[in-house]
Amino acid sequence: MNHTTLHRAPIEFSARTATSASQILLAAALALVLAATGLFVNPASAQGWNFSITGFGGKTIVGSGKAVTEPRITPPFNAISIKGAADVAIRQSNKNAVEVFADDNIAPLITTEVQGQTLVIGFKEKTSVRTKTKLVVRVDVATLTAIGISGSGDVTADLLKLESLDVNISGSGDVRLNDLTAANLNVSISGSGDFTAAGSATKQRYAIAGSGDIRSSKLQGTDVTVSIAGSGDASVWATGTLTGSVLGSGDIRYTGNATLNKSVLGSGSISKL
Repeated sequence: MNHTTLHRAPIEFSARTATSASQILLAAALALVLAATGLFVNPASAQGWNFSITGFGGKTIVGSGKAVTEPRITPPFNAISIKGAADVAIRQSNKNAVEVFADDNIAPLITTEVQGQTLVIGFKEKTSVRTKTKLVVRVDVATLTAIGISGSGDVTADLLKLESLDVNISGSGDVRLNDLTAANLNVSISGSGDFTAAGSATKQRYAIAGSGDIRSSKLQGTDVTVSIAGSGDASVWATGTLTGSVLGSGDIRYTGNATLNKSVLGSGSISKL
């Protein structure tokens, strides 16, 4: 997936051309996914790109083209949940801070609420927008325990030093951690989003139940476990033990001289890079 742009290729399905049972099932599955994520993506225009947070309906707000940075005041938080199409840039700091970078008439539509210890980033209900300015929510955190994506927004972070981090991707958004140091890392993908990381994490646990990919061959780990029950692929780096399980067509590729424990049922495979 493209990590450098918010543009999303539209998914088109025409009921007129659905002549087989498989096509009908595909349309039904697509509708369920869109309903679950609350996201409807429209074709990009020359002026920007469209997305509707609550599906069909609602007035479309066109971005003004005037970019603003809007600070948000929030209670303390140590986890982040992204719902919708906003990109999120995370920076570890000595304090928590949130700011929205967007068109000046789009920024007020973006919600940043803390529920428990989780910062939830989304949009006001029945909101459809077409932006002219790339929409980014910048988040400073003192510590981070979890990242969740249920939409199409991407998450990036350059330098993180953490004790434990849980990542859950149930949409099409991607997570990229360019320099991670952690004792424990748990990643679960049930959508089409990808997870990419570099650095080191002593214990790593990965589970793929969709078509998303794990790209962690530059993230050194001692004890690594990978479970794939779908078509997603994983590349990892293990120096101690690697436990791999594939049910389906997914592949596990690994680097390092780890002791391998593997189980494969289907057309998938487990092999060294």
